[in-house]
Amino acid sequence: MNSRPHASTEPNQIALGFIVGSQLAALLPIPAAIAMTIAVPNYMLHMVSAAGLIIGAFTLALTCAGYALARYGARFFRKRQFTVGWLVVGSSLFLCTFPAVWLIFLGPALVAFISR
Repeated sequence: MNSRPHASTEPNQIALGFIVGSQLAALLPIPAAIAMTIAVPNYMLHMVSAAGLIIGAFTLALTCAGYALARYGARFFRKRQFTVGWLVVGSSLFLCTFPAVWLIFLGPALVAFISR
């Protein structure tokens, strides 16, 4: 006898949680930038330059690409193709979201270093 009566729906619940979490994580650079601007306004002043605007645009592009890949990966989870879904969503986090977060935190320092 099966001790888990709804075992067939469990992967769907895990996938749903991962989908929601990955989409929220893909948007993480936006509140991080707002928090950095409020917490340390002098640090973010370096971003008001040509190099800073280029880094900001690249960060925004990475954020949008990460969110789009996370949404695209959600399609595979709905089709019950979990392996492809994990790969697409995982690649969106590692290739788009994490570099965007690092650019938020280290971008002003990079601009200050380049401008000197």
